Amino acid sequence: MTVSSVSNLYAGLGQMGLGQMGLSKGMVRGTPLGQTPAQNGAAPASAAPKDVIGQDTSAGGAKADDSKAVDYHHMTRKQMIAASKELAKAGKIDLTEMGMLQMAGPIGKVGPNGEFVPFTAAERAQIDNRPVDYVDTAQQAIRGLESQGRSSDPTSGYQGWKHILLALQEV
Repeated sequence: MTVSSVSNLYAGLGQMGLGQMGLSKGMVRGTPLGQTPAQNGAAPASAAPKDVIGQDTSAGGAKADDSKAVDYHHMTRKQMIAASKELAKAGKIDLTEMGMLQMAGPIGKVGPNGEFVPFTAAERAQIDNRPVDYVDTAQQAIRGLESQGRSSDPTSGYQGWKHILLALQEV
């Protein structure tokens, strides 16, 4: 299985609402507490976003470039998908950790009766183009797992988030 096919699998699972779910401000969230879909049994832009090397990505994907710094503190989901593939290709994170990064964030809404409601295409596009601080996302996942007493649980994703944080802070 290639990096691209695993990436597409995680993206598809998230869009179908099969990632880990928890409530946050009326949204169903992906893996902020550290589990991948496999572990769980079943992640305001007023201008065009800039990719990880500072070029406009409104018409396409982003590519990391070693000659320019990557800003993991201000990156859209689309940019993170490309950046996480590059991190995996470089051996800095594994495929599970790549999926954790790509699935971090909201994957749907909570309906009036507490049911999962997928985002519309317009809502998904707006969320995917909103910059996120992925270093902070990893730190929040780690703190959340620690506060739940799950830092020693090998199924919690804690070690994965610690490894992700180290990779993101390496730049």
